[in-house]
Order: sequence, then C-alpha cells, then structure tokens
Amino acid sequence: MLNKKYWVQDIINLAREMGISKKAIMEDYYPAETFAIFKRQAIVNKRREEESKLPPKEKPEEVYWNQMGI
Repeated sequence: MLNKKYWVQDIINLAREMGISKKAIMEDYYPAETFAIFKRQAIVNKRREEESKLPPKEKPEEVYWNQMGI
C-alpha cells in the first residue's frame, strides 16, 4: 500500500520491482502511463495468485522408446 508521506519513493520502488529503472520511471514515462502499468501489473499478480491456488497439474508419465512396444 502506498504511504502518503513517501509516495514518490513508493512509486519508484514499485517500478523497480517490475524492472523499470528510477531514471526511466522519472523521465521516460508519462504519469498516466505509469499508473496504467501499475494497474496492469496488479491484474497480472492477481491472476498468478489465483492460478497458484489451483491444484497442481498432473505431470505426464515418462515413457522411453523401448517401453513403447516398438
């Protein structure tokens, strides 16, 4: 959650967690772009969290060529 007192530092830290440098976030992105990126990242994180709650997929059984009856 963003802290009102340190909002700029919070934005920089969020960007760095996503692999965007401090210089890039401060110079190369418009404010609207920045918040759109954060919003999209939140959607991706939520999707990953939901997928992690699903039961694990069954792994396929390994069969070597000599076990296939060929």
